[in-house]
Amino acid sequence: MTHTYAVLEVSRETYDEVYLLLTNAGYQHAFVTDDRPPVIDMQGIALHSKAQTKDGPLLQCIDCKNTESPAGAMARQFNHGRCMHCGGYFKVVRA
Repeated sequence: MTHTYAVLEVSRETYDEVYLLLTNAGYQHAFVTDDRPPVIDMQGIALHSKAQTKDGPLLQCIDCKNTESPAGAMARQFNHGRCMHCGGYFKVVRA
């Protein structure tokens, strides 16, 4: 069976950050070094952004107090706008 993937070009900083996170988590098998340049095969791995810490909206779960930036809205769409951790609803804590 042939395994194919789409290669998306990202900044060196992004690549290095993902590389470090996956290495620390024990995902060395994700690194494909026979390609030129080397790639990270992220099949089954999803990314989300950290909560926004600078100016901008911030949401907080009413139940578990998990905070999330609106960039996580895409993930919430799959959970009907509810917290991915506990299923609670969000409130705006910084607009």
